[in-house]
Amino acid sequence: MTFEDLVKISCDFYTLDEAVTAQAILSKYVFDRMTKHRRPDKDRLKKTISDLLKCVLDANIDLPQFCCTNLARLPPVSADHIDIAALWQEISYFRAEVREVAALRAELQEMKSSLSELQHNDFPSLRASNAGELSSVSGSQKSTSAATESLVSAATVVREAARSGALQTTQPKESSGWI
Repeated sequence: MTFEDLVKISCDFYTLDEAVTAQAILSKYVFDRMTKHRRPDKDRLKKTISDLLKCVLDANIDLPQFCCTNLARLPPVSADHIDIAALWQEISYFRAEVREVAALRAELQEMKSSLSELQHNDFPSLRASNAGELSSVSGSQKSTSAATESLVSAATVVREAARSGALQTTQPKESSGWI
């Protein structure tokens, strides 16, 4: 629908008095953008409506929300008056969002299953090697607190995981001179 079509439809629907009243109300918000057409010619309504539509359709102008006081005057809306392109764009946007949510849901499910698998895995080879290393610890070290024993066992678990390839060790990055 072109701008000229909007002007024609609006001129057919509104009277000159309604357009002038709307122009007076709208001029409070747009200040110098509204010109008053004072000539009593036939095109006065068309020029006034054109000015009103330019202001209403301008995205840079912050206008209040207006509402209809007499709903009986509104014409019925048919499928011909619906902007299908805008609806299609919204549907496409929502479909893309649904796909993203589905991908996130699948990734979350995969992470949950991996976590569950890790929780159920007993690491039997690590426990056996851990017990052997703990028995070789000297008698004075065996009498240490439970916290020290858990630190020793955690260190052996990490060492054993690095040996088996489950945990890869990385070389520390060289300092760039900044302290």
